Amino acid sequence: MAIDASGVLGSRQLAGVKVNRRGYAWNLARNQSGNLAADIVLGGQPHPGRTETPPFRLAYLAVTDSELALLRLRARKVFMLKAAEVITRVPRNQLHTAELGPGYVAPLTITFANGDTWQLEIPPPSKRYARTVIHTLGGRILSKNSLPPELAPRMTGFRVICGLIWAVLAIGIGAGGVAELTIGQIGGAVLCFVIAVPAGWYDYRIWTLKARRLFLII
Repeated sequence: MAIDASGVLGSRQLAGVKVNRRGYAWNLARNQSGNLAADIVLGGQPHPGRTETPPFRLAYLAVTDSELALLRLRARKVFMLKAAEVITRVPRNQLHTAELGPGYVAPLTITFANGDTWQLEIPPPSKRYARTVIHTLGGRILSKNSLPPELAPRMTGFRVICGLIWAVLAIGIGAGGVAELTIGQIGGAVLCFVIAVPAGWYDYRIWTLKARRLFLII
């Protein structure tokens, strides 16, 4: 269910989306599984550079006729959040650009007329709301094909080699898990599948040019 911040803002919300500060998902994945797993799943640690993004953990970006606002979120019920208070608000006539980038965790960059920039990221379940926000603001949704040539991943010989190696790794470990099941070793099978699934996911990202960092494991 979408969050409606109209009551907190005092004007009708046209669009809104949950946001994190840039790099939150990578840091969370690193703390849970280590740097390598975070790089494989999310493609490397983001480097936001200069940013005036206000401090928060999880917030809500709301758009009205006259302004953009970041609001702090609080739990309302189990698995439900509500907009609790305004962190900051900026008139829409101060907006310069709004861009939503590609990726599993999509980067959202908002630049204002005075040069200030908010570097945000969109949790995967909220991407459709982010697209509505961008359309409402008249911004731009970037795809892999629209990235600058120096940033867009390409199919190179090294990428092909990495893809083949990770495919063999995923298939081999998955087959090992099946073999473990046939002899009743449930624990060993689970361990194999736990390794094979992320390896297969990373291999898929290599071949579809979604993985920006390539790791060669032999």
